[in-house]
Amino acid sequence: MKTTHVLLTGVLCFVIVAFAGAQEAPLLIADAGQAKAVIVAGEGEVAKLAASELEKYLEEIAGADFQVLPAGEAAADGLARIYVGPCDA
Repeated sequence: MKTTHVLLTGVLCFVIVAFAGAQEAPLLIADAGQAKAVIVAGEGEVAKLAASELEKYLEEIAGADFQVLPAGEAAADGLARIYVGPCDA
């Protein structure tokens, strides 16, 4: 179980760093307790679990309610997307 948590944490960190590095401007995912991004869960159980874990930690850190969407579902305009696992961007 500990190995799974370490692996998931590593994957989450990689996803956040990779996504943020692709941005030209600073990535704003929450502001004043409001989520400015959604989490898009890729295909497979590992991606869904990782997206759920990311949601939990981001909510704890930012104090905002983040939405997890399945790959292919449209998010509200103006919200950044954080992709977790294999999905079409």
